[in-house]
Amino acid sequence: MKKIAIIILAAGASKRMKQPKQLLPWSNSTLLEYIIANANNIKRGDVFTVLGANAELITNTINIESTVLLHRKWEQGMGSSIAFGVSEIEKSQYDGVLIILADQPFVNTAYLNQLLDTFNQDKVNIVASRFHGNVGVPAIFSSEYFNDLKALNRDYGAKDIIKNHFQDVKTIQADDLVIDIDTIETYREIYDQEFGIDGK
Repeated sequence: MKKIAIIILAAGASKRMKQPKQLLPWSNSTLLEYIIANANNIKRGDVFTVLGANAELITNTINIESTVLLHRKWEQGMGSSIAFGVSEIEKSQYDGVLIILADQPFVNTAYLNQLLDTFNQDKVNIVASRFHGNVGVPAIFSSEYFNDLKALNRDYGAKDIIKNHFQDVKTIQADDLVIDIDTIETYREIYDQEFGIDGK
């Protein structure tokens, strides 16, 4: 069994929402804590959460196990958060890293286990999600790509690494799971669909 680090990216300021979306209600907790719980439930990796904007406020709401990594340069964007997170976990000699976003609540434990099973059983260095014509995270990268991940420094994630090394990539279909909550309208719509009442 390969040693895996799970990094949850939750450093953004949610400017379009005008409130920390990490703290939006979801199920019986917050959006972020729900994602952390899903990551913890797979029981096959160490869970890290990269925080930046509103870090102190958000940290005080996390009541389940996750190592918080404080990214002080979070305003540089998602790419820099990935680079920071991988730099922090690299010294522990992980075989790979699973990258998850904090605003995709439909990415469930079963799907994360599917990604990990594929990474452990197949001879591939990257296992990525395929959704709505795109390929991206959630995705697992072997340690072979840690240097590439640490070199990210712009406001985009790891899609270019996946694209440039597509011969090393296995993808898993996830159209119904990879749904980003980028606006308050999207949040309220999917919250209503999921729980039958409007999200506030």
